[in-house]
Amino acid sequence: MSRHLVLTQERIFKLQKEGRGLGEGASYKPWIQVDDFPSQGRCHRIQDILTGRVHHFFSDLEADFYYIIAWNSNVLDIREQYPLPTVMTEQIATSLGVVHPKCRDRSSYVMTTDFLITYRDSITGKIMYCARSVKPMSELSNKRTLQKQQIEQLYWKSNNVDWKCVTENSFLRIKAKNIRKMLAHYNIFQQDQLTENIGLALMERIFTSEYQPLQSVCDQICVEQFLEQGEALSLFYYLVAHRQIVVDLNSKIWPTMLVKDLVDLDALKETLTKLRREHWDEACSE
Repeated sequence: MSRHLVLTQERIFKLQKEGRGLGEGASYKPWIQVDDFPSQGRCHRIQDILTGRVHHFFSDLEADFYYIIAWNSNVLDIREQYPLPTVMTEQIATSLGVVHPKCRDRSSYVMTTDFLITYRDSITGKIMYCARSVKPMSELSNKRTLQKQQIEQLYWKSNNVDWKCVTENSFLRIKAKNIRKMLAHYNIFQQDQLTENIGLALMERIFTSEYQPLQSVCDQICVEQFLEQGEALSLFYYLVAHRQIVVDLNSKIWPTMLVKDLVDLDALKETLTKLRREHWDEACSE
């Protein structure tokens, strides 16, 4: 169902009064949300691990792209369905000689950008912005879609913000699915002394068991630490989500894989060295 069919000027005024499209971080309200439409299709509500805000996405492709950028440690904020000022998009449409998108009552539709991303430049440390439109390749052969993409592109160009169109060919979908799996375990454990000790024990065992399947290593830890079956594997995913363990996210992750084929053991060695040093410093200070 088209998102455009249900909006009128009256509805737009109501969304504006609700503060849609305003705010940053946890306070941001996307211009359109999943609950706004009777037919939701392949929609997603995803709670962000940094802000705690629930993001609204209208396709699997949008949700997958969210996970890719959410995993980037330089990303500070993600604002989906970001509204563009109608007065400006109307001017751009006129300059291009194309019809501006319309609501059901023929008033001008508020165009949105799928993602407005705030990030810190890894070299300069400067706060930057980029805008991304997410579209399946199959839609980019449609003339009307391309016209609207051009309006969006020119709007962001006029604001000196980098804009690109993202398709299913722009990133690895399997990586997005792996990240989703890891982040689903981000808050599954409390960060306390017990978790830290068992996590350290798990990492130590993984480091010395490179030719064993991950599942076997986790089962051993469950027995030794009196954990419920499957808890150690969940803890493994938790540690990956918190960047304590580095894995290859570009390939399908199976618990039956050998540790050496899944875990970056060099990175794990550095992590263990750091944790041992911290524990030693704490012990000496007591």
